[in-house]
Amino acid sequence: MAQLEGEWLRRNPRRPVAAGRTREGARERVGGEAATPGTPAT
Repeated sequence: MAQLEGEWLRRNPRRPVAAGRTREGARERVGGEAATPGTPAT
């Protein structure tokens, strides 16, 4: 998966990265919040 993401980033270097998709952004999430918007937390 890391290889695919690296390739995608090489092909789209100016694409903004959503903060929630980084480790730091994930750590800032509230405990009950779903990982994907619109998806109920389990």
